[in-house]
Amino acid sequence: MSESQRTRGRRLPEPAMATLVAIVCVALVGVLALVGSRAGVAGAQLTPPAGSPVASPAAGPCEAPEGTPAATEGMAAEQVEGTPLAGAVPEGTPVENAMADEAIAAAENFVNCWNAGEFEAALALVTPTFVEQRLNVGSPDEALELLEEEDQPQFTILARGNVLSYDDGRTSVDIIYLFGEHQYVEARWFMVTADEQLLIDQEAMLPPRPEGETSAVISFSIAEDAEAGTTADENPVAFDQTSELTVADIVTLHGVNNGEERHIFTLVQFGDDPTMGTPAADEFDPTQGEFVGQLSLAGGEQGDMVLLSLQPGVYVLYDPAVEGSVAPLTIVEPAA
Repeated sequence: MSESQRTRGRRLPEPAMATLVAIVCVALVGVLALVGSRAGVAGAQLTPPAGSPVASPAAGPCEAPEGTPAATEGMAAEQVEGTPLAGAVPEGTPVENAMADEAIAAAENFVNCWNAGEFEAALALVTPTFVEQRLNVGSPDEALELLEEEDQPQFTILARGNVLSYDDGRTSVDIIYLFGEHQYVEARWFMVTADEQLLIDQEAMLPPRPEGETSAVISFSIAEDAEAGTTADENPVAFDQTSELTVADIVTLHGVNNGEERHIFTLVQFGDDPTMGTPAADEFDPTQGEFVGQLSLAGGEQGDMVLLSLQPGVYVLYDPAVEGSVAPLTIVEPAA
């Protein structure tokens, strides 16, 4: 595995607590204002976890499945997997019994294990489909190596609920979270049952609705699939209209994958001086940047990376699986 493949999970160094409190509280205010009006998307009100608002991605205990095997066995082929999602998020039937509590607990337990760095346990709580969607690797051993190679961004659950059941036996729970300190996500986690345990199988994105006074949108795309070793002249990742934005409360990077393979795009920040310039593609070292956000797109898919409270500076969007893919982004203060 190349060094660039191993850095897609890199997170920011420990931030000042005041900064994290501000970011989380801004997002949480927006969540609380929105959860009562999500009937058109989720069909039920989401609720913050006990103890919210939170000032950090503090985790409860990681409850690994009894007799959790090594990661290779924990993601064995006999795990049941749901039908791959395509198109619009399917409709389900609301669940308000013990199954709802179990689904919410399964989602929170995965987050707890991830945040605690208990990645073997985390891998035992999901299917290979979920791992491929988030990490773009098919081997359990690769997944574990990738997760343990670098510090991972933390999940901060802002709200969860609206448990649904489906005719094919799946269950889902809606979840709003921060990934790292800037990326805001509203998603539906689909779950399947294996050995009487709910496993997270797929993540479907819901329309993100964070609160903020100012916002900016910029699009990027990958023209076609490229193998590792792509040169700068063949760089497949690029912003479509502009590579400079003015500071805004909410920044949305809209990505389009015109290739046939899944690509996971990562945004890192290299400095807070917009005039410093971006690293050349042949000198780009993602380990020198600070994690900001990620977006996983299957072939032909498009989606949004929604980011909160980005400060002026130099950023780089890249595809960790394609060496040399570098799309610079500069964020500047508004003109006087």
